[in-house]
Amino acid sequence: MTPGLTTTFALLAKTKNEAADEVLLPGLESDRSELRIGALRALLERHSEAGHREIVNQWHNYDDERRTLVKEFRGSMTAALRHAVL
Repeated sequence: MTPGLTTTFALLAKTKNEAADEVLLPGLESDRSELRIGALRALLERHSEAGHREIVNQWHNYDDERRTLVKEFRGSMTAALRHAVL
C-alpha cells in the first residue's frame, strides 16, 4: 500500500467523525485488494457498529486474508455478531 493510502486509512480509523464510515464502507467492495483490506482494517479499528454490521453481512464473500484480519479483531465484533444472531 502506498504511504498516502496508509496515512489516509490511519486517519479514518482514528477519527471520531462518523462520516468516516461513509467513506470506508464502499471500500469494502473495491476492485483493488489494497483498498478492501485498508477499509476493512480501518473499520475494525474504529469499533464502528455500522461498519461491523456490514463486515458480518459480507463475511460470506471474504477470502482467507480478510477473514484472518476479522478474526484478529473478533473481540470488538461482539455487538455486531449479537445483532446478526438476533
